[in-house]
Amino acid sequence: MTFRTPTRWYGKLFNKRVAGRLQSSNPGALSKNHLLITFEGRKSGKHYTIPVNYRHTAEGTIVVSTEARWWRNLEGGADVNLVLAGESVSGHAVPITDDPDKRERYGRSLTGFTWRWFARSLVIIEIVLH
Repeated sequence: MTFRTPTRWYGKLFNKRVAGRLQSSNPGALSKNHLLITFEGRKSGKHYTIPVNYRHTAEGTIVVSTEARWWRNLEGGADVNLVLAGESVSGHAVPITDDPDKRERYGRSLTGFTWRWFARSLVIIEIVLH
């Protein structure tokens, strides 16, 4: 049996509510900074849908970040589906692990001046829309 901490429990409840709102016909202001990313598990084949913060880049891509381990399903690149501002779109997601300058630039766009506090724990993922 796994012990669930209050933080994990609250995170799951929060994610469920945000995901429900983003999938609704009127996501409101929430969709300005949040999107839903759906991807397939590498080993299990199970589909996961997770709400995340995002930013558009000058290169025309989308970047998201996470501290959770789900990003490992995207290693080496993976096709993803997004609910972005109420629209369903598809793309290709790649974690940025081998380009420190790009990682820092995108990380700063997501976190602002707090980047130095989160730099070690955040994984930055770049999504190219199809």
